[in-house]
Amino acid sequence: MRIIPLLELERQIDQRKAELGFVGNDYAPLNSGRNRTPSKRAMLGALRDLSEANGQAPKFKANF
Repeated sequence: MRIIPLLELERQIDQRKAELGFVGNDYAPLNSGRNRTPSKRAMLGALRDLSEANGQAPKFKANF
């Protein structure tokens, strides 16, 4: 078994992220929304409209 100190593991992970072009902690790709059902699109639209009516930005980004 190979033992790696946590700081070394963190360095390796950060290096790999940089190689892949990921920046910061928000590196998960946004879902394209191409396969959403009509009911899911309606729900996401209603949530967006409700957030805007309350003067807030939605808590998530969604393609629909």
